[in-house]
Amino acid sequence: LLGMTIALEAQTAQPAPAERTRGAQLHEARRLPRATALLTSLDVRRFVASRFYKKFGQAGATLRPTALDELQRLTGLDAERDLDRLFVARGRQGELAILAAGRFQRANLEAVWLSRTQPAARTALGFVGDSTLVVGSPAWVDIVTAKTPGELLAANAAVMVLVEELGSDPTFWMVGEGDALA
Repeated sequence: LLGMTIALEAQTAQPAPAERTRGAQLHEARRLPRATALLTSLDVRRFVASRFYKKFGQAGATLRPTALDELQRLTGLDAERDLDRLFVARGRQGELAILAAGRFQRANLEAVWLSRTQPAARTALGFVGDSTLVVGSPAWVDIVTAKTPGELLAANAAVMVLVEELGSDPTFWMVGEGDALA
């Protein structure tokens, strides 16, 4: 299979130690479903420390998504302070899993989720320990939270080779199988 990689580095005052974040990114990425065809990662802490974010993303900036303020108001989750890394995994059939590593007030997130979703919702919320949450297609959330060995991304050699070949630890990266990046 042909694979593609896109990586961007946000300039920060103090880059995160590559050995710490590189190992963490691979460990977290391996929790995602094996059927992932497109995988994106954002090192939130490094992005928030970047000159770009300081200019365009902080509170009051015109490019700042209003959803961040709404999320904090509803749940107490401050994405800038509480998130470390985000992964977005997409399958060829439209499946989706968003994995977030950081610090969460789990009870607040669960209460808001339950109050805003329907019983037959097409999205689910799950937790892997106290420091990782996953939102997405119910079957994919089940795979991530159950950590079923044969169903995890670690078993997808095509995508894992691309992740491992990144070489550095870019602030943002995207890898995909074949035409998944198209």
